[in-house]
Amino acid sequence: MLSSVLLAQAPGLLAADDEGDYDGGSLYRNLDERECPILDTPFPLMSALELRYTLPAKSTATAWDDIATAEADAWLRFLYLENELGGDLEMIVRWNSLILQNFDGADSWYPLAIAAIPVRWSQRFEAGWGMQLEIEPGLYSTLKSFEIKDFNIPAGLNLIHAFTPDVALFAGLKVYPGFKTAVVPRGGIHMSGADVVVAEIAYPESRLEIKPFRGLRIHVSGGIMNWPEYNMGDDERERIMYDDFHVRGGFDVGITEGVEITFQGGYVFERTLSFKGTGADVDIEDAPVFGLGIRGRL
Repeated sequence: MLSSVLLAQAPGLLAADDEGDYDGGSLYRNLDERECPILDTPFPLMSALELRYTLPAKSTATAWDDIATAEADAWLRFLYLENELGGDLEMIVRWNSLILQNFDGADSWYPLAIAAIPVRWSQRFEAGWGMQLEIEPGLYSTLKSFEIKDFNIPAGLNLIHAFTPDVALFAGLKVYPGFKTAVVPRGGIHMSGADVVVAEIAYPESRLEIKPFRGLRIHVSGGIMNWPEYNMGDDERERIMYDDFHVRGGFDVGITEGVEITFQGGYVFERTLSFKGTGADVDIEDAPVFGLGIRGRL
């Protein structure tokens, strides 16, 4: 027998807050009865739209003006299914665009876009063991063409072991077929104190979240982004890659029972634009980044 949670049923699951006022409707995503903080904690959000802007900075391309970036990241969890054997399936639709201002020295905006449908299968085993399998078929493109080279199907696997309901280790990798960075290792430790404090010390991204009281969450994160690759259409440079280190902090404020707004600030370091075909690498100086967004549980 299959237990499912779709859009009409999702609010009861996704609106469960961190204090554990879970009201049923799910076999495994139950904060009060969880065995693993990664696999069993209810989803805090169902959708989000976040905007970020990085201030202009000089680059090693002397003929270019200072480069700024504008990023839009939007996603919606539209399907969640469970079975009685410890497994669940979630599907998300996601759009991310990182727009480069003054790329190639032109006073214009050059998009690096991802439009994907991430799919994740989570499976629980005995003695605190579990795993997650995921694929992210989608478009990875500068939107200058619409051909097979604009599409890719990244896939990943994480193995998880929960020592207690609040502490778990995970390790795995993600594969990007045909990309220069074809394999990205992942791993770390996830710690959660009733989800009032959540700390994940990991590669490629670490984070710390503190919820001092209902309606406020404070968070900091930092990590490396070294895999994105976007098809450039007929451009002889073929593909463009954007790498960086980043540190961000901010806070989320609940404005209704199911909606919160987020404010962010941070810094980006060691940024590089590189190409698969012809063309020299372009290093971009460090710069501050600011952002805001809206997130929903309903």
